[in-house]
Amino acid sequence: MGSDCWALPFVPHLPVYPCQHERLAQSEPHGGPRKGWAQGSLRIFSDSVTFEWISEQLELDPDHGGNTGEPGPGTSIRRSTRWVLTTQLSSEHLLDEHIEHLLSRLGSRLVGLAAVAADCRMEIFAGVFADDGQISETVPWETVRALGDHHIDLDLDLYPAEAPEALIG
Repeated sequence: MGSDCWALPFVPHLPVYPCQHERLAQSEPHGGPRKGWAQGSLRIFSDSVTFEWISEQLELDPDHGGNTGEPGPGTSIRRSTRWVLTTQLSSEHLLDEHIEHLLSRLGSRLVGLAAVAADCRMEIFAGVFADDGQISETVPWETVRALGDHHIDLDLDLYPAEAPEALIG
């Protein structure tokens, strides 16, 4: 690994690059720079535990969330506890970089993750947006395995550059 790389605590041999340009310079399997952007967050939901309990187990404060019955976004009332950790990377980074960054923010909190997994549903919620035409993103198997090993689902929202009707022609 180069000096500008860092490793996931769950997958120490997997390099994580702080900038998409270094990653793309290594390999551009689809013939050129990517035309789009991505974002992501780790979301934890529960009907049985509190927002504070999740923070206590993970020894980590979330970026936002709240407990069942509390006011949610707009005028809604939360139907379940929600705990959210957002990526701190800009949208120019690749999808796998966002996922790996979120996993790295969890650090080596394996005992806390196991406790949370027993009472909560955890997911990486990620959006991929195409600027024009098709966009391709790859999540390495090591990252997918790290998610599965910690009972974290991967929920993808994919947004085409144009409405589907325009693509069919």
